[in-house]
Amino acid sequence: MCWRGRAGAADIKPVPDSVMIGASARSISWNCGCSIKKGLLFDSKSMLRKICRKLVEQFEVLAVLSLPNGVFNPYSGAKTSIVVFRRPLGRDDSRTGHIWLYRVDSDGRDLGATRRPLSDFPADGDLEHMVSLFPYTCRPQPGGGVKAILKADDHKRFESAKSWWATVEEIRKNDYNLTAGRYCPHQAEAIEHEKPEVLINRLLELEEEITADLQDLLAMVAVPSEPYTETVAETHPRAADVEEGYTRGDRHE
Repeated sequence: MCWRGRAGAADIKPVPDSVMIGASARSISWNCGCSIKKGLLFDSKSMLRKICRKLVEQFEVLAVLSLPNGVFNPYSGAKTSIVVFRRPLGRDDSRTGHIWLYRVDSDGRDLGATRRPLSDFPADGDLEHMVSLFPYTCRPQPGGGVKAILKADDHKRFESAKSWWATVEEIRKNDYNLTAGRYCPHQAEAIEHEKPEVLINRLLELEEEITADLQDLLAMVAVPSEPYTETVAETHPRAADVEEGYTRGDRHE
């Protein structure tokens, strides 16, 4: 899907995946938000890399919003992202400098075909937080078109556990990969696991303890039907304890 803004208007138009970014970039008059398959942002195909390069170098990419799988169910279960960018107003106008990246983990609904609201999430999930942190505002220009103005000079003001920035230099070094996760500074901490032989030996020791306990339990419940004798005592080591319990009157009537 492609959202195109013209002087406050919005059009929703389906665009083929293979040419979505390129077609949108050629047709917009000032800014654009495209919802596209995430794979198109990092696919190694030459055509897609050229489109992403043109988008970064000849336009001003403002933001990439990563959405969870199934957010467009039941129409599509594909992993998608929204790319927000604008057409410069002239040769001296701004091009891509910093791209704001946001990872939406939930929009407040389950990701199945019915998209039912989730009781343990806010009504709009991460969307309200994303909108509150969005760093740009659009300012109409006297000669037509708009400019994207940062709401504050301090980029850290728009950072969080779900949002971060990527510079155009980083984008170039990564062959114009525009996926949000590629530049996430919040890497998961490495977990140190015990060696397999240590875990196996621990399981063997536990199994031995369980086996011994089960043998004791079996001796306690397997009361011999024949009268207690020395032979029975030798065969069932715990039988003497059981017999003693019976003689003490522990037996239930």
